[in-house]
Amino acid sequence: MIPNVLDLHGDKQTQTKILIDKVKFWAEKYVQPHIAKHWEAASFPPTILQSFRQKCPELLGLFIPKKYGGAGLDLLTSYIIVATLASVDSSVATTIMVQYGLCAESILLCGTEQQRRFFLPNLSQLTWMGCFCLTEPQSGSDASDLKTIAVKVTRKDPNSGKEKNGYVITGSKRWIGNALTSEVFVVWARNTSLPKNPVMGFIVQRSQQQYSNSIITKKIEGKIS
Repeated sequence: MIPNVLDLHGDKQTQTKILIDKVKFWAEKYVQPHIAKHWEAASFPPTILQSFRQKCPELLGLFIPKKYGGAGLDLLTSYIIVATLASVDSSVATTIMVQYGLCAESILLCGTEQQRRFFLPNLSQLTWMGCFCLTEPQSGSDASDLKTIAVKVTRKDPNSGKEKNGYVITGSKRWIGNALTSEVFVVWARNTSLPKNPVMGFIVQRSQQQYSNSIITKKIEGKIS
């Protein structure tokens, strides 16, 4: 465990320190002894998240508001908790931050109220895993170079027979943390149905769409959390 040389939680209230100490204990007991073998295998054991749900239920959702199923913690406490996880294993910390800080927070900040109430409780409680799909093979965080496009369409629902509006998203993403296990994808694409093709976020569910993904092996920098 990396020494807390900055004493980041030195001035926090007792309850906050209890949470930080709890996640430190959990990570050292349930993550540290088992995680090394998964690095070279490019795998992520689902039992770790199951253990996190069971042993640290008061941390689920971190800063996501309680009305959406989160813990409602302040940002400072949330990020000290993530830093504590990272001091044991950065891949576990990355998984949690992708889940809450990228996927869930995008929906919290940019989604409709209906989307928040539908997606956030499941993401907060780790019932569904989520990811943030920005990076593409030709570009990293340079969103101005996105090639993925979204085209607005109207199609007949095969079950109800009613016409529904939606989007067809075409493109490729790469180095997406949590991609192999996610149910919810926040996909960034150019909306070609609007003037100037603005970059927008689209919520995609694995169970409702057609796509393929794969893991990158043999490269430490290409491994997926």
